[in-house]
Amino acid sequence: MSCPGALLADPVMVFSITLVLTGFWIGFHSSNASQAIRWRYLFFVGSAMALLAKGLAGLVLAGLPVFFWCLLRRHFLQLWKRLPWISGSLMAAIIALPWFIAAELKTPGMLEYMIIGEHFSRYLSSGWEGDQYGSAHIRPIGMIWPLFIAGGFPWSLILAGYACRALLNKVFSKWRHRQPLALSEWVWFLLCWLFSLLLFFTFARNMIWTYALPLMPPLAMALATIWHKHLTPSLHRRVVAGACITPVMMAVTIYVLINDGGKNSQKTMIQAMHAEKVSDPGELLYFNKRPFSSRFYSHGKSVLVDTADEINALINNGKTDFLATRKGNFEHLPAHLKERFIAVHRYRKWTLWKEKPER
Repeated sequence: MSCPGALLADPVMVFSITLVLTGFWIGFHSSNASQAIRWRYLFFVGSAMALLAKGLAGLVLAGLPVFFWCLLRRHFLQLWKRLPWISGSLMAAIIALPWFIAAELKTPGMLEYMIIGEHFSRYLSSGWEGDQYGSAHIRPIGMIWPLFIAGGFPWSLILAGYACRALLNKVFSKWRHRQPLALSEWVWFLLCWLFSLLLFFTFARNMIWTYALPLMPPLAMALATIWHKHLTPSLHRRVVAGACITPVMMAVTIYVLINDGGKNSQKTMIQAMHAEKVSDPGELLYFNKRPFSSRFYSHGKSVLVDTADEINALINNGKTDFLATRKGNFEHLPAHLKERFIAVHRYRKWTLWKEKPER
């Protein structure tokens, strides 16, 4: 059995969306002809990568900021004229289509599953049962907002505070008949980037924390724009000091998520199992719950079982098997199974049981 792993396409999607929108902005505004052409084609390269990473959803997420910005600034005609839509689309098709054709030929039905299931059923149905490679994560509508605040903390709150202050200044400037706050084209673009994605995910019926990742680039660029304009020596020191919070929080968060602050770490459980030094070790079974650290420290050899029948099917192998249970779960097993095990190690809420030798 191989070590556990996970395939996460979201970082590639974030890079692709960022490439699309960077290519659009520079290609749309650059006065250097060669630079503009280069970035306009990178717009389509990023589109192909977004399509490969997340299918149509990647294109939608990359296209929403462009659509809303052009709508608000009335730039649709310039958008059509400045980007090489025919040659760029052909290049994107050459990059992306071979993989989709090969995947459909190798696994017939993949396109239907990906286009209908992953793009529509996953988004609209909170109880979608067609997911073959993951699981539905039912969350309240609007869950993306707290995920964005938590994922960008503390910078998301700093940006929100600055936005509130700017809004209040605008309100009071009108009340005092002063010149209202004027936003640059770049700020409008960042606002469209950030809020179009927030709006899109607000109505998603399934939600995981990685959906907040595409919001991090516009958050970072919005803060950089603010500080570039208003940065003073004293504020510079506070920003640098505040930036040190992020890596510390990341390290703490990773530790807590993986091991629940150390409470669920299975390192000592695995060590206790190896300390038994049985001549013919069998399975390491986890009843009802299997922490990630059990898979890590057992090199992927721990097995999750949910019923007594599953345990029976695995332990009748002529070897000495081990069973790990949380507090109270062992009592749910039938008597004939409980009689086959003896407790050899306890750690917090976990107990490691060893199969008794046959008489």
